[in-house]
Amino acid sequence: MRQNRLMRLFFPKRCPNCKQIIPIDRDFCPCTGNNVTGIGADFCEHCGHEADNCVCGGKYSAYFEHLAAPFVYSGAIKSRLCSFKFYGEKSESRFFASHMSVKFSEAYPLVKPDIITYVPMTDRAQKKRGYNQSRLLAMELSKRLLVPCDALLVKQKETSRQHDLSAEERTGNLIGAFGLADGAETAGKTIVLCDDIKTTGSTLSECAKVLKQAGAKDIYCLCAAISDYSPDLHF
Repeated sequence: MRQNRLMRLFFPKRCPNCKQIIPIDRDFCPCTGNNVTGIGADFCEHCGHEADNCVCGGKYSAYFEHLAAPFVYSGAIKSRLCSFKFYGEKSESRFFASHMSVKFSEAYPLVKPDIITYVPMTDRAQKKRGYNQSRLLAMELSKRLLVPCDALLVKQKETSRQHDLSAEERTGNLIGAFGLADGAETAGKTIVLCDDIKTTGSTLSECAKVLKQAGAKDIYCLCAAISDYSPDLHF
């Protein structure tokens, strides 16, 4: 701890969002809010949690190879994501994308993605909300990672709200829900798949499945936050 503080003294850490120096006694900038739980460098790439809090035990059968997020979905982060997702605070996409881009660069410094894409919504759902929050995150990430953003996926049918279902029901709910967009070029590509919140990983896995079947090489899932959800969890 003392060594880390000395390093921070001589090499101050700046907030990726507001660019201000983060106080030496804090892990995150005050602009992030109080009561924030971040995910450190030592994390499980299967479930996304810190290694000490891994909920999958390394056992998974998802169609993506890697999963990372800067935050746990709780406290101030939960509040800000809800405002972003449900209450029209679209400017929050810049805040979350700034932290997501840093997380990706630190976790995968040698990875050079070809495309950034996102979890799609049906036209009906997007019209009702007014925007797709995952698309906004992907567009902001594209600017920061200097990787093109493209709509590779479409949602082909309405599904029940994942939030209201068990892990097993979530998987069944999504079968056949996603398809490849017309003209999508995925063969041999390394793709960053973007979403706002990962809970069980069912949505991301189903989207990754479509991309894999279309010839994608590697899938890196990148979310703003990971839910601390564990009852009957499986991938």
